[in-house]
Amino acid sequence: MIYRDSTAYDFDLFTDNKKREVVEIPVAKPAPKKAARTQPAARTFKQRAVAVCAVAAVLLLVVAQLHCQLVNSETVDQIGRAQKKIETLESEQTRLQVELEEKISFTNMETTAKQLGMQKMSAAQTQYVNLHRQDESEVLSGQGGLTAQIWDLF
Repeated sequence: MIYRDSTAYDFDLFTDNKKREVVEIPVAKPAPKKAARTQPAARTFKQRAVAVCAVAAVLLLVVAQLHCQLVNSETVDQIGRAQKKIETLESEQTRLQVELEEKISFTNMETTAKQLGMQKMSAAQTQYVNLHRQDESEVLSGQGGLTAQIWDLF
């Protein structure tokens, strides 16, 4: 137990044996209560109106904050759904890309061609075109030129 006073110590042993004068400190008396002033009715009405406006403003701010949080959470949900859809579409694209590559690979094309009864061209099937002849043009007789055909229409 901790004592915070000086009862355990005898300080008289360390001081002169002279009698001490005890001085009393006057205690301040509490001021008498003032009579409550009555305020005019208009002033109390103004105070009430200001208080009501302040409460309304606080409530408005709380409702606005709740609305913002609601809109924010809806937006986050929409973003989450869009990201899931994007992931699904990306996986579908990857699957389709692999399937396409599988179908157009040379070995699969060769296998499919053999299944359909196709074969590689032989040397006998090759035909050459001679391009060393001079340019020629043919005129069809009896029909006339383009201007004659247009003139015949009128």
